[in-house]
Amino acid sequence: MRGNHFFLKRALFAALLLTAVSAAAQSAGSESGPEAMKGKVLKARIAQLDGEIHRLDLQINRLTWETYLDYAEQARITPKVFSLPGLNYARLRDTVPVIDTLGNRLRAASDAYTAILRTDPQYEAIHQEYVAIRGVKDPERESANRMQYNQLYARLRANNPDYEPALERRKEAERQRNMAILRYMVDYYGAKGWILPTEQLVGGYSPLMRALNGRCPEIGRLSDELSMLRALRRELCKRQLREKFVIP
Repeated sequence: MRGNHFFLKRALFAALLLTAVSAAAQSAGSESGPEAMKGKVLKARIAQLDGEIHRLDLQINRLTWETYLDYAEQARITPKVFSLPGLNYARLRDTVPVIDTLGNRLRAASDAYTAILRTDPQYEAIHQEYVAIRGVKDPERESANRMQYNQLYARLRANNPDYEPALERRKEAERQRNMAILRYMVDYYGAKGWILPTEQLVGGYSPLMRALNGRCPEIGRLSDELSMLRALRRELCKRQLREKFVIP
């Protein structure tokens, strides 16, 4: 009788152990089964999309800058490069010989232009007023000073044949220096695999951006593709969140 009781306890213990093992197996299956695999696939696809979005973003950025540089050269535009983020002009002059050379050329052209301005007897008084109000918020004095400068320029145009050539030389020297800076920045960011923002010089949906798209339709086509990839990524992220929070 006692032997039968012993074997009965052994059988009951074995049954309980088997039930526990089965439950653990089911739990493990639920964590590594189709639902978990679904989440892993979504995560991998989002990562794949991120890589493609970054690659396409870089391609569009580089293509936009190359088209802009070509457009600016043909139209003789002087890009306002000092609005670009991360530009350190002093460091560029120290490390890039061509930019240092063009900077020296611009300084010489500016000095020659200022020498022409000084031939007007009223220049010193006008310039001193300009220095005095710099940084001071006085719209009335600023407007009056601008008017005095414009009158000075008109007098020089009418009376000094050297004025216009000196002005054009200064403008051209500035244009060449700024274009060299922009080319260097575009090449440097491209080599690093970084995005050089275009908003400061090109704008988002500006007439200039539309003109660049007209010159290079590939920019618009790639931009549409990028928008679709980003929309697809948002869709996959939504699905990932729905699975995470068990939302049908």
